[in-house]
Amino acid sequence: GGLTVLSHVRAFVDVRDAHTSRDSGEAFVEFLEQLGAKVFKKFTKTCTHIVFKNGSFNTVSKWKAADPKPLVVRLSWVTECVNKKTHIAEDEHLLDISDLFPSGVDPKVRRPNFVSYSSLTSIKIRVRSSRLGHPSSDGADESFEICKSICIIMSGAT
Repeated sequence: GGLTVLSHVRAFVDVRDAHTSRDSGEAFVEFLEQLGAKVFKKFTKTCTHIVFKNGSFNTVSKWKAADPKPLVVRLSWVTECVNKKTHIAEDEHLLDISDLFPSGVDPKVRRPNFVSYSSLTSIKIRVRSSRLGHPSSDGADESFEICKSICIIMSGAT
């Protein structure tokens, strides 16, 4: 059994490598658990603390929507609690994440540029009207192929 100095703490750890965005919070999860904290694998409404460094858009969004909001603390809070084997006041270790991702859009998610249906329709109409002089073909197959190609190009698919 470990210590119980953080037994009232229910934490979510979102610590990521700044370059790869890979989860790198394992040690902090262990430290918190050794001090008696309950650590969740996901952000939950019962979290009292978020240990945050280079954390995800998802975490920030959930924190912004949470009421009441859990405390967001730096790694230094965990290390100081470990070093002193007691619950250190969070005040000097608080992290303000309210200004992160102000656009409300996750910058890591690449969204395809979808073509609007109306622009495809006008292309189809132009192709069909150019075929009217040729009674042997109504141009439907060709216009479908052109639309399919445009969709592939615009969505960035290769």
